[in-house]
Order: sequence, then C-alpha cells, then structure tokens
Amino acid sequence: MILTNRRHRLIFICLAGMEMAWFTPLLLLLLYAQRRWRGDLALPVPTPLALFGVLWISLILLMLALDVLQKRDLESPRFELSVLALLLLTSLLAIRFGLYTRALLTDGTWLRNTADAIFNFQRGLRPELLFFLTMLFLWQRAASASSRDLGFFSVGVSFRLGILLLIVGGSLLVGVTPQPLAAVQFLWIYFVLGLSAVALSRIDQHATRGYDSAGVMLPTGRLAQLLAIIAGVVGATALLAGWLTPQGQLRLVQQLLPLWLFLAKILRFILDAIFWLVAPVLEWLLELLVRLFRESDLLTRLDGILQNMQVAPLDTQIATQPTPDPIPPWIWVAARYALVLVVLTLMVALVLVVLGRVRRGRSADQDEAAAGEALTLGGSSLRRGLQRLRRLARLVRRYGLGSQLLAAISVQNLYANLTRLARQRGFGRPPALSPDDYLPLLSQAFPGQDAALQRLTLAYMRVHYGDHPVAENELAQLRADFRAIQETPRQENRQPD
Repeated sequence: MILTNRRHRLIFICLAGMEMAWFTPLLLLLLYAQRRWRGDLALPVPTPLALFGVLWISLILLMLALDVLQKRDLESPRFELSVLALLLLTSLLAIRFGLYTRALLTDGTWLRNTADAIFNFQRGLRPELLFFLTMLFLWQRAASASSRDLGFFSVGVSFRLGILLLIVGGSLLVGVTPQPLAAVQFLWIYFVLGLSAVALSRIDQHATRGYDSAGVMLPTGRLAQLLAIIAGVVGATALLAGWLTPQGQLRLVQQLLPLWLFLAKILRFILDAIFWLVAPVLEWLLELLVRLFRESDLLTRLDGILQNMQVAPLDTQIATQPTPDPIPPWIWVAARYALVLVVLTLMVALVLVVLGRVRRGRSADQDEAAAGEALTLGGSSLRRGLQRLRRLARLVRRYGLGSQLLAAISVQNLYANLTRLARQRGFGRPPALSPDDYLPLLSQAFPGQDAALQRLTLAYMRVHYGDHPVAENELAQLRADFRAIQETPRQENRQPD
C-alpha cells in the first residue's frame, strides 16, 4: 500500500480521505442522536472538520501499521495474532486516551465501563461502544485497502458509490445539525480528494512504467498542475453554488417579471380559445345528464339505501391480564452476550481473511528508473492532438474517405491496445523499437499467441508504413485475434521492462 508503491501512495491517501468524508456525517448523526444515548453520557459534538481530520489520520496510520506487518513476512499464526493484538490495543488506547484522559494510569474503571458498554448495548449507546465500533470500522477499511484495485474503473466506481453515501449522510445531517453548512464542507472535500484519486489512477494506468512496480512519485510540476486544476474546478463550483441560493433565484425571477407577464397573457389566450371550442360540447353533456336524472328514480333509491344503513356498535375490548414470560431472564442475558461475541468474531475474522488473501497474492516489489517530466500546462496534450490529426490526414490521403479508411484506423487502434496490454504486463515498447523487433517481447507477454501476434503486427506495418488496404474478412480475423490475446492468462514469472 503506502510503503510498497510510492506512486500509489497519493492514491491511497486520497481514497482514505474520500471514505472518511462520507463516514464523518454518519458518525455525527450518532453524536446528535441524544435520545439513543444512555442517560447523561452523551459525548459533546466535535467540530466536523476536526473530526474528519482525526479519522483520516487514524485510517492512514492503520494502513501504515498493516504495511509494516506485511513487510516483515510473518508466518500465518503470528501474522493473524499480531493483527488481532493491534486491533484490540488500538481500540483500548483510543477509549483510554480519548475518553478517560484525566484518569490515573492505575485506574481500571475504564475497562469495566468498556465491557459493560459493549455487552449491555440494549441499555443505550455509550461513548465506549461508539469508540470501539469506530475503530473496528477503521480497521476494516484499512484491511480492504490492502486488496484494493487502483485501476481507473475501480477508483471511478468507488467515487460514484461514495457520492451516494455522502448525499444520504449529508442530507440526514442537515436536518439535525445546528450548522447546516457543515454537510456542504464534506462535499467539497470529497470532490477535491475524489477527483485527485481518479486523475492519479488514470495517469498511473497510462504510465510507461512496469505493472505493479515500486513506482516513483509524480513529478512536482505535474502534481502541482493537477492539483491546481482540481482546486480551480471545485472552487468555481463552490462559488457558483454560493451564488445560486434561494434568495438569488428569487431575485432572478423578479428581474424576469415582464417575461412572466407576457407568457401569462399568451397562456390566458390559449385557455380562452380552448374553452370557446369545448363550451358547446360541455353544455350538451350537461343537458343530457339533467334529462337522464329527471326520467330516473336513481336518486330516490340512493336516499333510501342511506337511511336504512345502520352502524354496528363496536365490541367492547376485553382487558386481559399480562401473562408471565415463560423464559427465565438469565437465558436472555446469555443470548445477548453470545450475540455480541459472535458479531465481534465475525468482524475480526473478516479483517483477517482480507489480509490473508492479500498476503497470498502479494507480489514482490521491483526497481524502476525515475523519469522527469516538465511542467507543460496542457501543451503536451495539444501536441498529442496535433500528432493524431496529422496521422489521420496521412491515412485520408492514402485510403480516401470510405471503408478502407475505417479499416486502417481500426487496425491502428487494435495494435495500440495490444501494446497497452503488453505494457501492463511489464513488456512495454520502447519508442525506438520497430514493430517487428517488438514482436518477440509480445510473444513473452502473451505466450501461445504467436500466430495472432504476427498477424496483428504485419497488418499494423502494412497500414502504418505502407498503403495496402485491409479487407473486411481480414479485419474480422484481427479482431478475433485481439480477443483471444486478451484472454491469455498472465505469466507469473515475467521479466521487468
């Protein structure tokens, strides 16, 4: 995680902040729910931003602790026992120094209160139980981060899911907090961290470095450019949201009053025209109904039915004596303690299972050379766009506007996706290496696909360096070859770039 891959460090930190941004409003809801607390033991509600900062730093520290344990390569029983000891120790320390700061070190009352709060949860929520559940949640998120996929699609899904959770928690928080703007602050924090994580994962996906390597930090200039763009977009959105208030919208509606009066006159004219058209039909229907009721005795019969209706008296309620509970009270107490133990065991087992799966699938770190990048402020993107336009213009000159041009573009896209897949497996193509010289590296990246790789390489060379068209049946074969290459399993013992 944070210690294993330096390039992924910023992504993990941003993802941790995203999770705490949507979790903090939910935690504040529990602090504001005073009637759920036990007696006068309710905690004072802290500042929202301060609570978010404490949770964010705590989650990062837990992720660091798990990184240190994973780097020590402990055996199976020792690793699980170490994680369990850390979980219990950090939870107790949080309760001891978070709630009993003024108690003496030799005073063990806080341990008894903690056990009473956990096992007698039915009496009401207590601060010790809230601290313990919060630490369990933080440990679960730290363990999940160990196996998190940092791909662009996975980070995007986490971003969208976090927005939904933040909307739910923030909407509920607005109804109970005396400071409604506190929920809006988490929205801007979430967007800054979320957009940073999405952008960094996209940059990492298109990086030229080895797959799952040790990584290097993003160049300072590029990182500053990225953060400046994100801060500018979110800041402009916040200013626009501050201007579009109900008072501002009311002023806008008042300024457009002449327009509304003009539209009202048009609407009144349209309604008058409609009534003028349907008035004869409505008068004819009214006369028809009056004639029907005069010739019928329906109203007389209805009046007789209503007079004959009688309301049945309600039965008197029979008071029943409460029957004693046949189950002894000690059975309910034992069941409650067993339920608490089962829930705690399941939560701890979930953390250990996730960490065990990560340890089994963890690959060794690899060295990588750092490559600097200058601050371009978007110039490189403009140059890439111009290069694509020039390549497209060359293809138009060679093949004209028609099916042959689309086939040539498809071949180039297939080969570009092929090199991208090979780069993710650790066999990137150096800029000075020709496609035919790059073919042996592709064979190492995708073993057993020599014929398909050769067909894709030859087709790309025909399109890129020559003007030989590609037939429709040949293009279909190339697409089938690319799908087969995609399904090739990854080689375990690969060579670095």
